Amino acid sequence: MKQLSSFLLLFFFVSVSAQTSMFIGAIDNDWNNGNNWNTGLVPTGSINVLIQEGKNAVATSPVVCNSIALNSGSTLTIATNLNCNTHIMVPEGAILIWTGGQISAQTITNEGQMNLEPYGTKQLINGSQLDNAGTMLITTDWAFDITDGVVNNLTGGVINLAFAQANIIGTGSGSHVLNNYGTIIKSASTSYSPITVELHNTGTIQVEAGTLQLNNPQIELINSTINVSEGANMEWFNTVTLIGNTGGNLNGQINWSGTVNVPSEASLDFDGGGTFNWGNGTLTGGGILNNLGTLSLTAAYYGVKTITGGTTLRNHNQMPVSTDWSLTIADGILDNLSSGVIDFSFPHTIMQDNSTGSHLVQNAGIIRKSASTGVLAIQAKLMNTGTLEANSGVFSIDNSLSQFNGGIYNVGPDGLLDLNQTVTLSGTLTGTLNSHIRWWGNLSVPATATLDFDGSSSLHWYSGELIGGGQLINNGLLTQTAGATKKINASTTLLNNDTFALTSDSGFTIENGSIVNSEEGTIDMTIGMQILAGAGSSSIINHGTFTKSASTGTGSVSPLVENHGTIETWAGTFQFYNLHNETDGTVTGTSHVDFPNPTSLVNHGTFAPGGNPGSMSGSGSFSMEADARLLVELYGLTSGTQYDVFNFWNNASLDGSVVVDLHFSPVIGDSFTVMTTNVITNCSLEPTTSAVYNGMEYTFSVGCVDDNKVILTLTSIQLGTAENAFAAGLKIAPNPASGTTILRNDTGKTLSLIEVSDLSGRKVRNINPSGNLEEFIDLTGLSAGTYFLKASSDNGTATKKIIVK
Repeated sequence: MKQLSSFLLLFFFVSVSAQTSMFIGAIDNDWNNGNNWNTGLVPTGSINVLIQEGKNAVATSPVVCNSIALNSGSTLTIATNLNCNTHIMVPEGAILIWTGGQISAQTITNEGQMNLEPYGTKQLINGSQLDNAGTMLITTDWAFDITDGVVNNLTGGVINLAFAQANIIGTGSGSHVLNNYGTIIKSASTSYSPITVELHNTGTIQVEAGTLQLNNPQIELINSTINVSEGANMEWFNTVTLIGNTGGNLNGQINWSGTVNVPSEASLDFDGGGTFNWGNGTLTGGGILNNLGTLSLTAAYYGVKTITGGTTLRNHNQMPVSTDWSLTIADGILDNLSSGVIDFSFPHTIMQDNSTGSHLVQNAGIIRKSASTGVLAIQAKLMNTGTLEANSGVFSIDNSLSQFNGGIYNVGPDGLLDLNQTVTLSGTLTGTLNSHIRWWGNLSVPATATLDFDGSSSLHWYSGELIGGGQLINNGLLTQTAGATKKINASTTLLNNDTFALTSDSGFTIENGSIVNSEEGTIDMTIGMQILAGAGSSSIINHGTFTKSASTGTGSVSPLVENHGTIETWAGTFQFYNLHNETDGTVTGTSHVDFPNPTSLVNHGTFAPGGNPGSMSGSGSFSMEADARLLVELYGLTSGTQYDVFNFWNNASLDGSVVVDLHFSPVIGDSFTVMTTNVITNCSLEPTTSAVYNGMEYTFSVGCVDDNKVILTLTSIQLGTAENAFAAGLKIAPNPASGTTILRNDTGKTLSLIEVSDLSGRKVRNINPSGNLEEFIDLTGLSAGTYFLKASSDNGTATKKIIVK
């Protein structure tokens, strides 16, 4: 009654200047029968029409009037053209049935029921405004055509597309506007229903069955609620402008296949078990689109997806990608936040075009290639602080402006992570590598970056340069492998704290840079190859182990090698063009070492031929400075098998001393040829050397014989000092050992300290004695080689050798 009263008051106001005619239906339902009107005349353009309660007026021929008001309980059926000068009012409880034709009025207000039924197109014309606060039920596939007008679906209003292919269209050159503050429902049929008018939605759109398509370049979704039932679909087929939050309950599908325009900041925030699919089209507008739910990039509509116009797609949650149609960043940003996951289950390319603007992927979350043997290529600039995962196939970084600022990098057994272009590194890069990261392009380190990977595989250096002028720290396994030439350049340093494996003869150059191998580091050359020195300063500074562990070929090293650790030659030839063996440096092994030029070797350190024991050969030019040492192990009288020998094929200049590590009891007169040469050009070795074994001190003469041999001859045996007797009471078994060994203390003295050092004198273990007869010595984590155990007590110190297998 409230709505009816307002209608009647308005009707009365209008009636001041126009007559009123009431449809009483005295004869039948025909509008065009004058006997059905209380005036006996069919209304004309100046007449206000009132439909009496309980009556049903049916207009089948063109109708004109000044206004129409329905009483509650009345019905008006329009099957023709209707032209009202002012208003059409449908109150609660009244029904307007529109089966076809054109309607023109200043305003049409529906608070009751407005049914659009077969058979014919319905056109709203002449700038008419339809305000719906009730229900508009469309039960026909004949179009509702907003030819020239505005439809306002008010709060509480419902427009229900309740028939197969029910649609709202706009034809002609007039205004075609649908403003929805209430609810638009597609409630029935599996068919397809388009809305092709300009839609401004701040209300609810509900797709319960079939497909509802939004297809107009001026569609706006403003803080909208969209609900899609299971089995139902919505299509964004043209341009959709998003403002504020768009979300709802999504159990079916929304398919984006046109343009999404985001002029400021907007969000997609759907829950439910359905999917929001970006099939093709463009994201533009210059603003930020936040994905708070799941946004799926699919092959629907088979097209490229593009971000342009300086726009940002910011992913807070899930972005699964199941298509090889690319995502092109023409001018914009794909921003994957720490909570975001972008999961590629299909070969894909994130491209940048050649236009100006931003072409950026920012990842603080997870970008994962989870399936398929194909290639995921990121050709846009990638700024990564998050996680990259290559679980299957190839994950390829293809933009030279990409940066890894820390982050986690995981590669599964069936995956590969390819660095095909220059990548700039900073911070600490971690992760688990059960297959390779493949370094093909350049790695640039302007300051400091750390590689700290675990797993069964490693970073494989196939080609490219290490540049940037900073320091790359390797805390895991780094493998130089087959491919093109590798180079360290631009005053850059590789600091190796673990293992740098050289496994390829494809060429490796230090152009203007250095390798620093720390005390914990191992550089392992497993193949005949060359390390070349390019222009500028080039050096390898070794504090750890630099070894040639395999291959019968020649491993040739041209840059300056400054050795403070251990150089080991176990296979083939280890060749040095510029070796400075410092006082804390040791060269050892059982294969061949070569110094091609007279200036190739500056030797202040230790040469320890053999391997418990054995022989080492050499060639080129050999020298020992006054502080240099030749360390030999004596286990018996047979050269090469029971005691160490250094067979140098060319000339040698010998200063310094010979150090004996004695492991048996020789007799006076026993001799040992510990070095052979072509010619000894200078022999200034210390004339004697001593060693202690089983509490006895053995003194050997040191002589250069026939200008080509260094021979030790035992000249005296005497009881050792108290310190030597103390040493005789200490026994190590097993020796050689791995893992642990036992120091047995039969001296009767209490040990105060036990220290284990390597050949360079670097302490690798400090042990506080337990005071027991047997002390357990932990060798876990020590590289294979020779070490010295120093035991201390109030009676002095004693040093024992330990061989770690």
